[in-house]
Amino acid sequence: PLVGAVGVVALIGLVVAGLRAAAVWEPGARWRTLLAQAGRRTVLDPAGSFLLMAGPAVAAVSAWFAAPLAIPVLGAVAAAAVAVEERYRHR
Repeated sequence: PLVGAVGVVALIGLVVAGLRAAAVWEPGARWRTLLAQAGRRTVLDPAGSFLLMAGPAVAAVSAWFAAPLAIPVLGAVAAAAVAVEERYRHR
């Protein structure tokens, strides 16, 4: 159970870091650098990370209730990732 819990927490952290990296991506940027910086921001901004953890959860629940809602909710998750990064940048 402990290993499973650690694995789930690590997977959630990877998803959040991936969303943060995708939110600041620009043409020509190296993903390795983006993911390293996103990992730091994930730890340093727990409030923003919590918001990004809730986004995929809302998308999953929306898809569970009505599958066609999953597509628009993914757009909202992407917008939330950009908003969290802008919020972090202006702090």
